[in-house]
Amino acid sequence: MNLLSDEILNKYIDGELNTSQIEEVKTALEKSEDDRKRFSALKMVHEKLSLIQEDEISENFTNLVMAKISKPFSIPRRQKYFIISITSIFILVCLGIVGYVASVIISSLSFVFTLIECSTMQ
Repeated sequence: MNLLSDEILNKYIDGELNTSQIEEVKTALEKSEDDRKRFSALKMVHEKLSLIQEDEISENFTNLVMAKISKPFSIPRRQKYFIISITSIFILVCLGIVGYVASVIISSLSFVFTLIECSTMQ
């Protein structure tokens, strides 16, 4: 039966427990094979993690990042041409639709005026 949590075992490994808690952990480890296995695994992980070295960054890292962030955004030349081409096609299609609708309206109005003239002539 596991009486010890991973948190307690980690605190034991890190030396963060008081003397009475240390004795309780030692007693529990002596009594439980499962706790001993978990303790061994956690201790191995702790040792491996302590061997990992932190990456060092240059002193002006923040300044370099901020300079790149504040650099004005520029769209590459090919993207500008692509955007202009798509926008032009969209505008031409819209103008074509508006022209078609206008011609339909004008033709239907001329038809209505023709009908009105015919009805007034009779």
